[in-house]
Amino acid sequence: MLVAAWTRHAVGEITLHDARTGTRTGEVPLPGVGSVGGLSERPEGGHELWVGYTDQVTPSSVLKFDARTGETTTWATAPGAVEVPQVHTQQVVYTSADGTEVRMLVVSPAEAPDRPRPTVLYGYGGFGASMTPGYSAGVLAWVEAGGVYAIANLRGGGEEGEGWHRDGMLANKQHVYDDFHAAAEWLTAEGWTTPQQPVDQRRLERRPAGGRGADPAARACSRPWSARRRCSTWCATSLFGLGATWASEYGTAADPEQARLAAGLLAGAPGGRGHRLSRGAVHRVRRRHPGRPDARPQGSPRRCSTPRRPTRASGRCCCGARRTSGTAAARCRGRSSLTADSLSFAAHHTGLTVPGAGAATGV
Repeated sequence: MLVAAWTRHAVGEITLHDARTGTRTGEVPLPGVGSVGGLSERPEGGHELWVGYTDQVTPSSVLKFDARTGETTTWATAPGAVEVPQVHTQQVVYTSADGTEVRMLVVSPAEAPDRPRPTVLYGYGGFGASMTPGYSAGVLAWVEAGGVYAIANLRGGGEEGEGWHRDGMLANKQHVYDDFHAAAEWLTAEGWTTPQQPVDQRRLERRPAGGRGADPAARACSRPWSARRRCSTWCATSLFGLGATWASEYGTAADPEQARLAAGLLAGAPGGRGHRLSRGAVHRVRRRHPGRPDARPQGSPRRCSTPRRPTRASGRCCCGARRTSGTAAARCRGRSSLTADSLSFAAHHTGLTVPGAGAATGV
């Protein structure tokens, strides 16, 4: 018997095949919509298979599959006990501006929309990084409090292969933002939330690198300008610090053609150069947490002062840099406090009430 592990539309699956012909004969049943990896068997072979598994409600664990019975059981779990709230995870499909189908994971307290809820929309869309399902205490805390957490598989990632990645880089970067906008519109149209409630999250708590592909804070509802200006900002950022390593995704100001493409995106923005926050004006909630070791803090204050179209929804913009926040391993320390800080800020400005604690306090 031949066993193959796949990632299809960002979701893990394991299939069984005839060892001689490769013909598919079945699949390994999994607990839910999750991620798999690390297939193992006995050195001498046999009917047993071990596989690493995680999903939105399951911490990293090891499953055991018995080919004789066709059953999958939990073989080992991570140390400690976790009380997981009752949540529902589903993968949905929505259509972006150019007709492209995009997938999104929706984690919610109810299986179907029962009322509009404060919603965090997360996206990445860069460097071929796939947003696959995985356990997160921060996500569960938000959903347990009554909110909805959505993770969009934006173009620029690797969820649908290298073509999906290239369709969201350099001159195609606008596709990433269009996918993000369309995700928010779908969540609103389906009744999960309202334009007054969503919070766009780029890197409040987790995920690799820095999520340069999708900007935070209600860009999805405010529409075009912050997204367009963002591309130009990253083009200039490539000239210092770690920014040189991002040029393959965002371009570099050192290349006249790439700089021209970035300027073309910017030219379509109202006013041509974005707009500053106005005293007394109401803007949507936004929070940024670049790390000090990261090259991005140089541009963070400027991007925080480039809001989206003022609306009737209440909100605030907040920008900060943390010494222990940033890219990859630099963010390992202080992750819990960053999660609590960010989600408290989001809860306060979207009206999410934590059960038994009253309204969440602002940050």
